Amino acid sequence: MKRLLLVTTVSAAAGALILGSAQAAVQRQSIRSTTVLSSPTPSEGPIVGTLTAAAPQPASVVTADAPPAAAGAAVAASCTIWFQPGWSLRMESLLWGIAWNETQKGAYYYGCGYVWQKSRLGWDTSGWHRCGYSSGFGFSIDVKSCYKVGDPSTSQMRLGDQFKVSAIVSGFPISATHEMAVCAGPGGGLSTCVWN
Repeated sequence: MKRLLLVTTVSAAAGALILGSAQAAVQRQSIRSTTVLSSPTPSEGPIVGTLTAAAPQPASVVTADAPPAAAGAAVAASCTIWFQPGWSLRMESLLWGIAWNETQKGAYYYGCGYVWQKSRLGWDTSGWHRCGYSSGFGFSIDVKSCYKVGDPSTSQMRLGDQFKVSAIVSGFPISATHEMAVCAGPGGGLSTCVWN
């Protein structure tokens, strides 16, 4: 699949954004990134994908006893856990002139070398992931799989949406199957990692 355009907007001055990396180093910023791809499906227009994310919020500072130092004293190590309160990934196009769109959304935690959605500390219960947010007329979206891979993870957690777009054109059924996913990293990186 050929990528045609990538537009990224980053708000706030803190942190850094590294384009082209599955683990973009984005912390404490809101992002909006748009990608336009050509479709492999005949009679389907270019596919526009938009990733948006709110600025992460500090959730907790965790202190743990580190291994004893050379002098025999325990050293306390601390790290910050961040909460990504909301992200969305939207895919849209025209199939035989019928405009369609599908969006998946979620929230997760990262920090201290991990990224996760499902609670692992007891108080971190606000993570979630849902698919099937679509709107419009003349088409239907059938979510085949709303999936999560790597929860928790020390490298990346992938949150994806596989779906089928269907419509009736001149009395004949037409359809196209697509997949989109975001990859979230333990350092705060959030990027699109699956488009097809």
